[in-house]
Amino acid sequence: MASASLSSGNMTPLAEDEMAGVTGAGLAIAAHNFRFQAAPTSYIWVTGRQPGPAAAAAGWQRGDLFYYGTAWTGGQTGAGTGTTFHQPGMAGGSCDQSEALRCPIGVQGVPSFASVMNPYVFRVYEYPGVDYQGTFREGSDMPSVMELIGPSKTDNWRWSFWGEIEVGRTGNDLTNRSHDGAGLLKSQTLIHGSPTTKDGKPAVIRYLRTQQGTMADPSQNGSFGIIYESALSGDFRFSVGQNTDDRDGKGIVPFFNDSEGFYFHDVDAYIPIGRMHYQTLQIEPSGTTGDFILRLTPIAPQSGQSQDMLAFRMIYNEFYCGSANGADCATQTITTADGNSVSKISNPNLETQGYIRWGDFSDPNRFTARDNGISFRNNADVVTQHLGVSRIEGLRIQSMTLTTLGAGGL
Repeated sequence: MASASLSSGNMTPLAEDEMAGVTGAGLAIAAHNFRFQAAPTSYIWVTGRQPGPAAAAAGWQRGDLFYYGTAWTGGQTGAGTGTTFHQPGMAGGSCDQSEALRCPIGVQGVPSFASVMNPYVFRVYEYPGVDYQGTFREGSDMPSVMELIGPSKTDNWRWSFWGEIEVGRTGNDLTNRSHDGAGLLKSQTLIHGSPTTKDGKPAVIRYLRTQQGTMADPSQNGSFGIIYESALSGDFRFSVGQNTDDRDGKGIVPFFNDSEGFYFHDVDAYIPIGRMHYQTLQIEPSGTTGDFILRLTPIAPQSGQSQDMLAFRMIYNEFYCGSANGADCATQTITTADGNSVSKISNPNLETQGYIRWGDFSDPNRFTARDNGISFRNNADVVTQHLGVSRIEGLRIQSMTLTTLGAGGL
């Protein structure tokens, strides 16, 4: 079930001469009081596969994942603002509404999911930039991309679901709809936050046709490419603790404890994956067993191949310092904490520099505060272990390849 406050009015047809004035700047999508909630027993099933003889002999078993009751709701706190995956008033299904991560579902919608002044924008657009061959393309030669740009500021929302991991399933369903002897783990996942960074970077996804050939393989044909700028800030909780053990059957909504879990407080993350117009995510098949490869094309030349090093330097300089004309990155000498002198890029390209921060670093006295950093809580709401704060800075991905390998092919 989804709801949003929308204005309406009579639509007027446009004549051809009026349509001629349309520029194709894109669609702006605004939503107020947005709320999406699936039924708690509706699910997405990621089906497993029986392992082959070699994998079975090594101890591999089939694994299935079930994602239930996905909800995207308001992040308000206080009396009457939160509930659980159960029917309202159901015994054992209450939660403490004073803290957002205790209740997986908000009763209200997200007030400003995307305001009129800061909407989602869906459009086809052209950007200047360096292509796979190291050529700077601008003017009438700019490549086109289709993009969805998120708002730079939203009200906090809750995103949640509960799930099951079933290991050892053979398809012989019994009374509880699970194979006798199969292992079953129930969990819930909650995020309370916003699809933006703390300093207002939005989430962006772009689709494009890559130009023919790459620096790594000049003979390659053009392909479908994806560029994604991931942005997220807020709090995260993953939990498995339950109040009772009598709801462990397959597909039965459990009574999760409202405090137990693995917490990440004050998260701020920006991860750029791909770069116009010389690095994209591409998907290709792997073998004949249904596996696939997710590849982020490399920006560096591969050994043993003839490369136009001037063209590669153009890409390299844009990636690291945002140089649009291929000029070398300006550097300066700095002294490290251990007294060594090293060269540092004076003006690094922040658009390609990602980061992940777990916790607020502004006050060392709060590094192990209950509502900061990374911690574990038990069913009694006691912090049993606090790992402090952590961060990854200067995250740049030059190349990445992920290959799925189903055990059924082994």
